[in-house]
Amino acid sequence: MRSLLRPTSSKRVFFFIVADLVLSLITFFAAYELRFNFHVEPEFFNSFWMAYLLLVALKIGSLFFFKSYFVVWRFFGFADAKNIIKAHIVAY
Repeated sequence: MRSLLRPTSSKRVFFFIVADLVLSLITFFAAYELRFNFHVEPEFFNSFWMAYLLLVALKIGSLFFFKSYFVVWRFFGFADAKNIIKAHIVAY
């Protein structure tokens, strides 16, 4: 049981990926709701899920490319912030 709760780098990366997935879903859904004045027609949800999957794939891929998931947050610096901004610019 203790080994399950012990922090590892793979658990940390998994946590950040899941957090990115959830936060991206919430913000993208809120943007969709705002775009359609809080009344999204059902036929637009196909394009929502396609765009979300593409967005998430690009975002996670670019964050891996710029090694943002492997940053030691205790020693986070300006170079790391620039890499996160670059990764989001590439993704979006």
